[in-house]
Amino acid sequence: MYATLVKYVHGVNMATTITHLRQNIFSEIDKVIETGQSIEIERKGHMLKIVLEEKKLKLSSLIKRNNVIKCSDDDLIYNDWLKEWKHDASDD
Repeated sequence: MYATLVKYVHGVNMATTITHLRQNIFSEIDKVIETGQSIEIERKGHMLKIVLEEKKLKLSSLIKRNNVIKCSDDDLIYNDWLKEWKHDASDD
């Protein structure tokens, strides 16, 4: 069973063989990086893709939580935390 490589060149489907991809893997991957266009490979009835993954910001998955801190910034900064702290003998 043969595999078919499907490339998109200027929006046009271009089919070639998996052998071509194997022989030119580095240049084909460089093209994906430069153009952002994916390469699709059909093999044994399955479609595989080589795609450029979008870089995500590390903090982009954080969920915004409203009203978590229910005091002013000054209350946090100038609070006397020592009166809240209880010494535990197991901390020694």
